[in-house]
Amino acid sequence: MNKQPATAAGFIRSSLFSIVFVTTIPIFALLTVLCFPFPFKVRYAIASRWALLNLWWLKHSCGLSYRVSGAEHIPRETAIIFSKHQSTWETLALQAIFQLITQGRQRLEDGRWVVVFPEGTRITPGQKGRYRIGGAILAEQSGHPIVPVAHNAGEFWPRKGFIKRPGEIQVVIGPAIPSQGRAAAEILKEAETWIEDTMAQISNVPKAR
Repeated sequence: MNKQPATAAGFIRSSLFSIVFVTTIPIFALLTVLCFPFPFKVRYAIASRWALLNLWWLKHSCGLSYRVSGAEHIPRETAIIFSKHQSTWETLALQAIFQLITQGRQRLEDGRWVVVFPEGTRITPGQKGRYRIGGAILAEQSGHPIVPVAHNAGEFWPRKGFIKRPGEIQVVIGPAIPSQGRAAAEILKEAETWIEDTMAQISNVPKAR
């Protein structure tokens, strides 16, 4: 884990980020409401620009960027994203990552991607929460595949911390997990195994025993 101590400079940078983060919420919320008569794609495009803006500002204010690997695993059809949940960061980044990568794909025009955090709440790096079956039941009943996502954002943006530490968050997208003809428990187990095995590879924090 990034163990750089909190400094005055780090506090100032994090404060600058937070100012933009908070002040842009009502602006983009109003824009989204004003676009209510337009199709979902238009409203989502505007809302996702808020995430893109804050990710850009996070990089320039706090020196915190990210790198994505495994983008080739994203299926052309609409899917359910199963992601590790460690911080506020992924609630921003998943919008940006999947909106930009899939932009222009004809088959997504009639569908909407769903993000599920199977552990329910944000988990401290090195720890593992109980994976809940709700998202897997959705996959079982809808027939849409699950795209597992692992990342180590919590090592840089702690779930209860104000200071954002500089560095590069690793995001790994796994092969789509098929759901048709499979039980929810089986789907969940495969997703959980892939996410936790990948977390062990990218995490800099020893796994809690």
